[in-house]
Amino acid sequence: MKRKDKDTVMATTWEPEEALFRLSVANLAKTAPVSPKEERRLILEMAAGKKAAKRLEENPPEDDEERAKLETAVERGLKAREQLIVSNGRLVISIASRYTGHGLTLAEVSQEGVLGLIRAIDKFDPDRGVRLSTYASYWIRQSVSRAVAVQTRTIRLPVHKVDRLGTVRKV
Repeated sequence: MKRKDKDTVMATTWEPEEALFRLSVANLAKTAPVSPKEERRLILEMAAGKKAAKRLEENPPEDDEERAKLETAVERGLKAREQLIVSNGRLVISIASRYTGHGLTLAEVSQEGVLGLIRAIDKFDPDRGVRLSTYASYWIRQSVSRAVAVQTRTIRLPVHKVDRLGTVRKV
């Protein structure tokens, strides 16, 4: 069977959302993580983009050339952020796969994990001396475990009560 035919068969046997998720996971597998130097450069570029956006919003320059430079910095910052998200997608999948079987599909859990990754990227400080992946793993786990706790119960309980129930069950 040709590769194209195999992809078509796979897409028809899964739900459309699941098929899209499988294709995106296949693309993530091809994306290599960034080096520490590249990661730092992307984080700094993203921070410069945030500064430029803030300046454009609060005190827009009247000079068209200066405005164009700031808009370019904002665009580069957004591209850097997107590249960080894509390059750490494999981390999200690896953490999210541990939480399947709790009432949510891998696609749903991964979406929540990406939200945690985005939060980590926005809060990350490269001067602390740790890699983004180390810092992001906490936020991804927190986001995924919260989603599992909130979305899988028939009767909604506060997250701290669900955590306490889990502790009691372990004992």
